[in-house]
Amino acid sequence: MHVVVLRAAVLDGFPWMAMNLFGAFDAAKARSQARLAEYTASRVPLPWVQPAVAAAQAGIGADPFPYGVAANQVTPNAFLGWAHAQDVTARRLAPEEPFAPATLSRTLV
Repeated sequence: MHVVVLRAAVLDGFPWMAMNLFGAFDAAKARSQARLAEYTASRVPLPWVQPAVAAAQAGIGADPFPYGVAANQVTPNAFLGWAHAQDVTARRLAPEEPFAPATLSRTLV
């Protein structure tokens, strides 16, 4: 749904920063999903949250918002296709091109 952007100069000076941010957002997402699934002390004041979370996980899997380019091929492909069609980019970019190389090899489970 969202993309975090780092300036090339920042990434050149601090090449570890992309993976540190990636890992921090991944950890925050995991903690948030764990809080939603917590049945003994719900963080959401709605009585139907637990059945809704269980139904969502049954229908779309344990992670409704997977991170990484490999897990999200459809969205970057569509976005980059429209960007090129509207002359935002000079050529059609591959889905991997806009992302920091270190994040491309990241496999999340």
